[in-house]
Amino acid sequence: MSESGNSQQKSNIHDPSTELGEFNLVKTKSTLIRKIRRLLVVPMVLGLILDSIFIYNNWGDGFISKTTPVVQVALAKAIETDITTPTEPDTAWCDNYKEVQKFKNPIPIVWTAKFTGCLVSCWGAHFTRLPEGTNYKYPRFAGYYPDAAKKYHWEGGGSQIPEKFLEDDAVLRIYGKWTDIGEDHPRTVFGNKCVPIVNIEKIEIIK
Repeated sequence: MSESGNSQQKSNIHDPSTELGEFNLVKTKSTLIRKIRRLLVVPMVLGLILDSIFIYNNWGDGFISKTTPVVQVALAKAIETDITTPTEPDTAWCDNYKEVQKFKNPIPIVWTAKFTGCLVSCWGAHFTRLPEGTNYKYPRFAGYYPDAAKKYHWEGGGSQIPEKFLEDDAVLRIYGKWTDIGEDHPRTVFGNKCVPIVNIEKIEIIK
């Protein structure tokens, strides 16, 4: 047999090592692709969950029923955590936030006081009880004035307090209903205190 024939025969011989190398290369590429897909999928799922929470918080309860089961579970857990986490938001508004309450039955009051400034463009005002120096638990309070129909500004009514009651030196007798201890301008007016809120029924000038 000629030398050229031997060369041709060698070239036709199957080399298993070559095929194994090609197989390992393909396997390596496949593994790499799977890892890349995992790296991409995780942030996508997290992003979807975060978007779902944002939409739920802004668009209401109906959204949760329209999500996929995986998102529903994650969303439900996030909402449950948010609901069950104890918070005390009132601590940011007044020092005596634990005293904040709305009375089931408003308390009738007749208090002697002086005007110390307007609230809500004089639809209400803040007052200091007299005589000053008395050991009142709440020496200052907020009061709101009704209109002729006995409605207040939060009821779509209300009226500005007449100017004759807004004199700095006037001593007033204020009749009304003490409805609650509330967060009424605590930082800007009441020195970080929550104070009595009074629905004024009548004001008299004593002197």
